Amino acid sequence: MNRSIELLTQEIGRQLAEVEPTLPLTRRWEDRLVDRLLTEPGFKTQVFRLVDVYPSLRSVEDRFDHLHSYLNIDSAPAIVRSGLRLAAASSLGRKAAADVLDRSIARMARRFIAGSTPAEALPTLRALWDERTAPILDLLGEVTVTDADADRYGLRVAEYLHAVAADMSSWPVRPEIETDHHGPLPRLSVAIKPTALSATYHPLSAERGIREAGDRIRPILQAAMEENVFVWFDMEHFAVRDLTMRLFTQLVGDPEFAHLDAGIVVQAYLRDSMSQLQDLITFAEARSRPIGIRLVKGAYWDTETVEAAAHGWPAPVFEAKEATDANFEACTRVLNGAYRYVRPAYASHNLRSVAHAIADARIQKLPPATLEFQMLYGMGDDLRMAVNELGVRTRFYAPVGELIPGMAYLVRRLLENTSNESFLRQSRSTRRLSSLLAPPVPLEGAKDA
Repeated sequence: MNRSIELLTQEIGRQLAEVEPTLPLTRRWEDRLVDRLLTEPGFKTQVFRLVDVYPSLRSVEDRFDHLHSYLNIDSAPAIVRSGLRLAAASSLGRKAAADVLDRSIARMARRFIAGSTPAEALPTLRALWDERTAPILDLLGEVTVTDADADRYGLRVAEYLHAVAADMSSWPVRPEIETDHHGPLPRLSVAIKPTALSATYHPLSAERGIREAGDRIRPILQAAMEENVFVWFDMEHFAVRDLTMRLFTQLVGDPEFAHLDAGIVVQAYLRDSMSQLQDLITFAEARSRPIGIRLVKGAYWDTETVEAAAHGWPAPVFEAKEATDANFEACTRVLNGAYRYVRPAYASHNLRSVAHAIADARIQKLPPATLEFQMLYGMGDDLRMAVNELGVRTRFYAPVGELIPGMAYLVRRLLENTSNESFLRQSRSTRRLSSLLAPPVPLEGAKDA
């Protein structure tokens, strides 16, 4: 690696790490719970199992029975085991324990889910706007198995888009998050999941799936142009990656949507992600309006590796975290270098990855306001605030939807928040900056990174 960019990465990383946010008491309590999850893997697994099954528990007895069987284990905190033993002695105790479970899960869900409806989410979105962070609206409950499901999802996206955009139109002007090196930026962004817009969105029915998803996305894109909203095409599991690439280029390349602000995701944990990135840059060069490219590590690593092993296929993802991190940095350099045609966005809570992206932008002498960092709502407040302090634009991914359909999302966020390799865990438990900022060393099998 170039010595100058490495030195600058270290310098910026240390600047970012110095920011200490002031968190409310409820967040401190939640962080203590998360810390407990970090130190007791057995307890963590049981908590996740309980959260996952919770939506199907209808009665007080069901909720208490599951609470007792999942958490009355040796690795649970003593206060939890003692409380469960006391609660089991009476019906009132069981009801009280079930009520505590309800409130605790609802509180944790509110940490990661901005609201159940646009009206409920708006105060949160506005508060973060006042902190110089713009929202990316993400609808929960997107599992689609019928045409009616797909129709309902498409209508809800358009409905939420109109409602939030209308309210945001009266918010104060924030030049630092409303412009970039290409000019004005929409205040609101919305994320769409193509798999939620067709029940046949699968490689075995690719043509039909793309056609059905496209038919349902078009009204959303038309509404986005009317309301001046940026649309992000989410990238999901590997099996549909190429379908989403085709759908995106077909729609965004259509003259009907020549004035649409839109972007797509590149997952750095995929071994061929650099090739995908180059294809998107080539597409952007031919379009009259720049596209957004959001670089992420990837959220389906477990699914991809298990599915590949079950079928005897080579895993499409790098199997070592270090290899993914190295590929993320390689893709960062290419994405930053294409700033004339794209709007680079980086979605990461990893201190090293964020610092490297900023350092590389400075080394390549990118224009001011080129970079954007995107964080998950409820995670990484310290890093978001630190990035803002450096004058770099941030957005937050704001899930909106009912608690029960959002439980799978909540479990994924809890898993990310308690990963042994996560920046959040390491920064709270060790503060060893030299380790957090060490350059990734690609391992065997990562030569194509």
